[in-house]
Amino acid sequence: IIDINGNLNNTAVIFSGSNLQLDANNIINSGTGSIGALNTLTLNSDNNIDNHGTLFAERNLNINASATFLNERDPSSSTYGTVNSNGNIAIQANNFTNHSILDAVQNVIIKVEKVVNEIFGGDDDSDDDDDFGFDDMEDGFDEEDFSNFDDFEI
Repeated sequence: IIDINGNLNNTAVIFSGSNLQLDANNIINSGTGSIGALNTLTLNSDNNIDNHGTLFAERNLNINASATFLNERDPSSSTYGTVNSNGNIAIQANNFTNHSILDAVQNVIIKVEKVVNEIFGGDDDSDDDDDFGFDDMEDGFDEEDFSNFDDFEI
């Protein structure tokens, strides 16, 4: 467990051969940053988690932000945020904005008040209801894009 009384601004590599839990007021993972674990990775923020780099867990990846989780892609550079797990991904936040890659071999569970899923140059698939489903993404992703998930819920 890494507990930071302040903000974490990661520009390098933070890695665990087992479990890794990071707790901070804000977590910023830059385009050159990588945070990973060979077992479970858990990120807890009192405010925001801003990912421009790589978040990876061999098993489960848990992201908990009291305010906003942003998975960002910078169209003016080659940096983009990736969230990858060979197990499950669980995201809990007030707001979730995804402009990049979110990929799990098993389940993706997203519990948020508001979600925006938009690839630059694509559709803005945002929804403020609790009932967000594949019908809301008519011009973007379709069910075949998520065929490898056992459970996809927002």
